[in-house]
Amino acid sequence: MRPGHAVLFDLDGTLVDSAFDLHAAMVNLMRSEGRAPPPLEQFRRVVSKGARAMLALSYPDLDEDAREQRVLPFLEHYAVTVEDNPGAYNGIAQVLEAIEASGAQWGIVTNKPEALARRVVSAMGWDTRSAVLVGGDTLPVKKPDPGTLLHACKQLGVAPPNCVYVGDDERDIVAARQPESCPLPSPGATASCTNRLKTGTRTASRARLATCWAPACFAHRTVRQACDGARHGPASQMAPPGTRDGPGAAIRPGASA
Repeated sequence: MRPGHAVLFDLDGTLVDSAFDLHAAMVNLMRSEGRAPPPLEQFRRVVSKGARAMLALSYPDLDEDAREQRVLPFLEHYAVTVEDNPGAYNGIAQVLEAIEASGAQWGIVTNKPEALARRVVSAMGWDTRSAVLVGGDTLPVKKPDPGTLLHACKQLGVAPPNCVYVGDDERDIVAARQPESCPLPSPGATASCTNRLKTGTRTASRARLATCWAPACFAHRTVRQACDGARHGPASQMAPPGTRDGPGAAIRPGASA
């Protein structure tokens, strides 16, 4: 990559392992109701899909309206634990350093509420390094609407064809491959792909997500190799759980968001 180019990342499940803090928030919420929370490793699989997916897993016996009433209480509990134990996935620090050394910019587009996202980014020491942060409530729309990605590009002063988006959930793929985000010929200029930076993680839909690919965008070797691993490496060849960087515990996730 070079000046005038950028890499945008999803946050939870892509840059940061936030499962510990989110699970702690769910534990606190459910215990206040006399309920038993799901195990961390089971919970981790839906972290990237957002609060409603986490509540659906944790409260399978409740209908959608009942779970919706718990979104705000869950986020209130999470606001207490949000900075307790975040950690960057193994290899992320080196990738961010390489992007910066190339003269390119990097930023974050997440569906997490902006205030909470900023607290996570600050806890990671990235608040002065991330060139842009777009949260789920920054705009009237959020992923899979492509408006968040286009807004980030505008804030960076980078044209969408010169930007790549790295995420790990299907809505990341959908947002990045909308015609508004991909003004160049197939397979699209702004792309999203599952990434192998978070070594050892899994998603149930990895095979589908990894098919999203825009070769012209992956100019930086580090980012390209990471995404090559996701595109071509079958789940059986994914590296085993290892460690994560950052202030969190030295534990690797066994499944994503």
